[in-house]
Amino acid sequence: MTASGRRPLERWLDHLTRGLAALGTGLLLAYAGAVVADALLRWLIGMSLLGLSDIGALLLPVSLASFLPALFWQRGNIGVSLVGRALGGRSAIGLEFFGDAAALLFLLLVCAGYAAYALDLDGRHSVVLEWPLAPGAWAATAVLAFAAVVQGAALLLRRRRSRAPGTD
Repeated sequence: MTASGRRPLERWLDHLTRGLAALGTGLLLAYAGAVVADALLRWLIGMSLLGLSDIGALLLPVSLASFLPALFWQRGNIGVSLVGRALGGRSAIGLEFFGDAAALLFLLLVCAGYAAYALDLDGRHSVVLEWPLAPGAWAATAVLAFAAVVQGAALLLRRRRSRAPGTD
């Protein structure tokens, strides 16, 4: 289905998930630039950027989680379509639904685990910069929760399409 033929919710989710992935790309590029700058400073003048590992510990979970909503929305995840094509018809639809539901369950478990981790970080600070660690973990948890919502929406929309007249 073309982007123009999609419903407003689908267009909105597509736009939002791509924007979040672009933000994650920007964060990764900024961190990579800081790592390169740190390496050049060490090599040229024997000095490093203070707290780079602290920034990475706070930034990387959020930036990596930001790719998950787009991944699941655009079906970039590993699917069961190869087996489904071999079985054909209703079996393929059932396997796709199972794969989508398993991905949703996985995301919910990861989100719950990361929320427990964020609760455990309450009151802890990074080593060098002494920044609180919990806000970064909560931000990553929020992005993971959004990824689960996106996967749930994708699961429902795909299920509705598979039940539409003209699909076997």
